Amino acid sequence: MANLTLEDIANISFPRANFGGYRAEDVDAFIDDVQVSYDNVLKESAELKRKLAILAQKVEEYRNEEDSIRNTLLSAQKLADASVREAKHKAEVIVADATEKAERIILGAQKEADSQKGELGRLKEEVAAFRTKLLTVYKEHLQIIQQLPVEEETVKEKESQAAEPAEEPEASQPEAPQETAGEETAPEIKAQEVVAADPKELEKTKVYEPVGYTETPMPQAAPMTPPDGAQPAEDQLPSRFASLKFGEDYDLKSDVEESPINNMFKKRK
Repeated sequence: MANLTLEDIANISFPRANFGGYRAEDVDAFIDDVQVSYDNVLKESAELKRKLAILAQKVEEYRNEEDSIRNTLLSAQKLADASVREAKHKAEVIVADATEKAERIILGAQKEADSQKGELGRLKEEVAAFRTKLLTVYKEHLQIIQQLPVEEETVKEKESQAAEPAEEPEASQPEAPQETAGEETAPEIKAQEVVAADPKELEKTKVYEPVGYTETPMPQAAPMTPPDGAQPAEDQLPSRFASLKFGEDYDLKSDVEESPINNMFKKRK
């Protein structure tokens, strides 16, 4: 049976009995229904109160948790702000330290570069002084060599050697003054090469070529004429310079092609 509502209770009607009253069975049944309905209402009310108390407790707990959460959020926000400030401070310290180290490194590098430049300048000065000293000594040696007298015995010995065709053929006689002239002119050529090596550095030293030096060719002996009936010295003894080839008509390429050594390499190919 469903619970009675207020409208059901207000609009209830009982059939009348024989003597103008209500029947007791109907009234008792209605009272039973009202009792059951009221009991159900009381139970529902108690259940709702219980649930309401639980919900109120939960709300209170949520309120307490809300305060705790709010405090936690505030603490987290404060911690985050402190971490950010500390990170910024550390970053500023790191940047300042790095900047200071970089400045020290740059300053040290500049000092080292200045020191190296000074050392380089000093070495250049030493090299220039040594070069000047060396050129001066070399010039003095050239002057001493130019002032050396020619020994008469040496000239006579060379003339006697040139007069012996058996030991020294006529073909090789023109080479002697050329070699001597080459040896005598060698210092002059070397002096010119040294002076021309670095004109900017040598302008300060004012080193010039030796003055008064002239090439003195060696005297040549007159050709010897063998007496009548005598064989020439060239026919008597073989010359060790007979295999030499020189002159304007000498072709080096054809001589190399005709060489037995060259032919041997051609055969091996």
